[in-house]
Amino acid sequence: MKSIFTLSLTLCCCFLMGQSEYPGKKEVEKVIKLTIGQKLTKKNSSCEYGQCGEWWTANKDSIFYKTDTLKFYNSSNIVDTDTSFCISLVWDFDNANNFNESRAKMCQEPTTRSVKVWAPALGQNVNTKIPNKYGIASMNNITYVTIYADQTILETYKVIHLKKTTERNLGDKSYCLTLVRQRRR
Repeated sequence: MKSIFTLSLTLCCCFLMGQSEYPGKKEVEKVIKLTIGQKLTKKNSSCEYGQCGEWWTANKDSIFYKTDTLKFYNSSNIVDTDTSFCISLVWDFDNANNFNESRAKMCQEPTTRSVKVWAPALGQNVNTKIPNKYGIASMNNITYVTIYADQTILETYKVIHLKKTTERNLGDKSYCLTLVRQRRR
């Protein structure tokens, strides 16, 4: 009887410890606002630890478009830590919920970066351009990041992990944001 009780207690504890809690909407918004506050401006003329208000993910061999689970870091110094970030896709958020996406090649001189600022207006004149937007929403205690143009959803990502990084060269305000693609372009 004692062994059945011990086994039951052990299994119950393992089950409870195995439960993972997704980051909440407020926590994700707080970290994105922190990132926006790190942008280069007239008042903030330098980036500490490569934190310039952007989120970086590896895009070697176009992996961003081929995989559903993505890890973003808010420090460009991630390139120095992990060479798979030599070719990166970069997200840039701002306070007006505007969203820019760019592609960066960082490990060969000269470094290059191409910014995709505007989305073509869907169903409109080819020359009509509208800004990409982002939104953060919570449903059933799960947080989602949605990228859209006009009122058309381009992509939706479920936030499954948000963790402060411990790597020294990334700085003490550096985070890793893990997303799972829910809806593709």
